[in-house]
Amino acid sequence: MNVEGVSPPTPFLARPGKPALPWSDWIFSFHNYLTALGGEAYSTERKTALLLHCVGAEAQRVYRTLPVQPRREDEDEFHAAERQLAEFYEPQVNVIAERFFFRQRRQESHEPTADYVAALRRLAQTPSPGCQFLPKKRTCLKTAPLKKR
Repeated sequence: MNVEGVSPPTPFLARPGKPALPWSDWIFSFHNYLTALGGEAYSTERKTALLLHCVGAEAQRVYRTLPVQPRREDEDEFHAAERQLAEFYEPQVNVIAERFFFRQRRQESHEPTADYVAALRRLAQTPSPGCQFLPKKRTCLKTAPLKKR
């Protein structure tokens, strides 16, 4: 489907198996697609339909089997569907393990500093809004060891 010359993102999960992208990456692409379409003017129902259409057949099947949850006060149908899919597909984060992996990352001898810092930023990102690692990200990035030139 190609709406107004803008291609939708690759389906998150078209058939059973492991998604090709993490949920956070896919939903970022979907939001870009929605913005490119002028989706902020769309009704909640249309945005929800676009989300469920783009997410892929297997993810649609999973969504239909999720237990019905009451919407939060500040949520519309679209944001509730997005939240339910995120809760299902986002991995649970072990803060202690994530800190360990971050602290173990060392700059490779052939690795440019910019690439190393980008890798550290990726490690410091957290898919879980409740994760305690994020507030310390700036400090951790400042104290990460750089290779000596």
